[in-house]
Amino acid sequence: MLSTDRSPDRQRPLRLHRAVPLAAVEAAAGRLPLRAAPAHTAPVVGHAPDGALLHVCSRCGGWSAVRHGGRAGFVCDDEIVLLY
Repeated sequence: MLSTDRSPDRQRPLRLHRAVPLAAVEAAAGRLPLRAAPAHTAPVVGHAPDGALLHVCSRCGGWSAVRHGGRAGFVCDDEIVLLY
């Protein structure tokens, strides 16, 4: 049976969320372009500075779909280091 005691001494159980993999930018030019599609010719939709942390949504074919600073885009896997 579950307790209904709501006294300040009783803490709620922690809710665990699925971890989002992280990656760090290692851009030789000082900033990494976030592209609209997974291709070097795709338009740039934003930039992430060298050392920035990116949230990795998915990976495929040498590219990662990422989120950074409220923007979503694609980055080449050669310019990031996965931290998990």
